[in-house]
Amino acid sequence: MPTASLRRLVETPEVAAKLGIEFRNGELKLLGGEAQVSKAVRHVINDLTRSDKKKLSTKDIYHKEQRIEYAKQFACKRCSC
Repeated sequence: MPTASLRRLVETPEVAAKLGIEFRNGELKLLGGEAQVSKAVRHVINDLTRSDKKKLSTKDIYHKEQRIEYAKQFACKRCSC
């Protein structure tokens, strides 16, 4: 699994907020319910580990603006859940 890409995403405050997590004093804090946060994080992991053309790659999220844009799309996909 591309751990650097996952780290890049979750360490971006705008993405972390959409996932329902926050890093405070070096600790991970859940901002939402455990099931909701788990579902959102699994979605990101699935995007990073897909084997088809829709796989999220480093070049897709290298810049902060790209990660924020990904978070916006992610939120729209998840809002109907």
